Amino acid sequence: NKHFFYMTNDKNYRVWLKTTDGIQIFENNEWRLITPTYPIVNDFFVIDDSLNLWAKQSGRPYAIVKYDGVSWYSYDLVSSSIEIRAFDVDRDGNLWVMSDSYLEKFNSNGVLIKRICNLSDCHYLKVDSQNNIWLCTTWNIYRLNENGL
Repeated sequence: NKHFFYMTNDKNYRVWLKTTDGIQIFENNEWRLITPTYPIVNDFFVIDDSLNLWAKQSGRPYAIVKYDGVSWYSYDLVSSSIEIRAFDVDRDGNLWVMSDSYLEKFNSNGVLIKRICNLSDCHYLKVDSQNNIWLCTTWNIYRLNENGL
């Protein structure tokens, strides 16, 4: 009687599910339930190489939450009039956030490192194993690396 909204795995090959009950992790042949302190959006979250869970906070489109395995933290990353559209974590633990205004890079504590560019129609962002940032807009796909777009 559960609805499943999203699924991913981490570097230890554990499965993470977002269900109606919360977030569940399959490890050691059993499911463990994690109940978020903050309400999170159902359809997307990422797990970084340090095994932190990152998710968009429900009802606060400008905020991201992080779960470090023990505690939950909320970060208001952009102005409350701006919506976070996509995000991912690179292999160095930096959080890349695409809002409806900018692409921005934050450290793992939510501190802004730099603002990269304005691609207001970006709908998807993914960091690959080479630390390239892939951006999908309505009409184009961009790759961002040390040399720019």
